Amino acid sequence: MPFRSDINALRALAVTLVVLFHFGVPGFDGGFVGVDIFFVISGYLMTKIVMTGLERGTFSYLNFVIARVVRIWPALVVMVMALLALGALFLPPMDYEALGRQAQAALMFDANRYYRSGPAGYFVSGPDERWLLHAWSLAVEWQFYLLYPVLLWASFKFHALLTTRLRWVRARRVSTARQWAFVSLLGVSVLSLIVCWHKTSGDPIGAFFSLAPRVWEMAAGGLVYLAEPFLAAWLSRWGTSWRWAGLVLLALAMYGG
Repeated sequence: MPFRSDINALRALAVTLVVLFHFGVPGFDGGFVGVDIFFVISGYLMTKIVMTGLERGTFSYLNFVIARVVRIWPALVVMVMALLALGALFLPPMDYEALGRQAQAALMFDANRYYRSGPAGYFVSGPDERWLLHAWSLAVEWQFYLLYPVLLWASFKFHALLTTRLRWVRARRVSTARQWAFVSLLGVSVLSLIVCWHKTSGDPIGAFFSLAPRVWEMAAGGLVYLAEPFLAAWLSRWGTSWRWAGLVLLALAMYGG
């Protein structure tokens, strides 16, 4: 996959927003939207990896999962071990025991469930009191990585069934696997957005930490990737304007946060 400087710039922007938010810098009260940016980027990249493999006939779910483990696990283990070492020096026994439970949840990619079921949400107590709180978003992404390829594979295979076994419905309106995947992903996105809206009013902590209300953000990145070939000429003409529009929307999201 060729290096994408624009995606790397978005990653840097997302990290900066989250850091400024956690340091309480005025004007960045909604900086936690940087996590949302990361989710969209993940959806874009994972869709590209999976769909390219499916179209070439080289996709392997096992290899996909192993590649994610190799990329994530070593750095995660080093971070957790470093924090446990620091905790042994500076934390009282009860707090260190709590850190151990957080470490276990982080290493099992279960941190989002752990913090969701805890006594306080993300914004209730100081994040500096929970050293591995940020691992919740990694857990959400990992759970997405496990399920998302299955969804795209099922969509890909179902489209193949329609075009080979059921020739009388041969995709007049949805003629390619990518178009079919786009329609399928759009449906999943709408369902997830409905879940997010419903849970935000009734269970805001669950809406923040759970996978289902977050799927639409990662699916949005997938929709962008799948739509790119059809929008290439339009984007090349108006791309700069839309980049500025995106920055304005991001600023409004931070302000609204």
